[in-house]
Amino acid sequence: MRLYCKDPELKEVSEGKLPKGFDPVMAKKIKKVTDFIDASNDERDLRAYRALHFEKLSGIRIVGTGYRIVFKLANNELKEAFLDNYHD
Repeated sequence: MRLYCKDPELKEVSEGKLPKGFDPVMAKKIKKVTDFIDASNDERDLRAYRALHFEKLSGIRIVGTGYRIVFKLANNELKEAFLDNYHD
């Protein structure tokens, strides 16, 4: 699957860069998830990996970070993805 980032911070983290003011540990966790998404074949792979907490209408929650990746799923592509701090 391909992750198309709408959010510049998510794009930087998915490319292995560290955005200004971003926690390196958090960035590493998010990068691990974006790499898994890129390696996935379809939605079933995302659902099978329980640690992602893949939920319809809310995206993928990244445990231990307070963030989730929110996106639209269409034609096996994750479009308009952005990071959401779901504790704010």
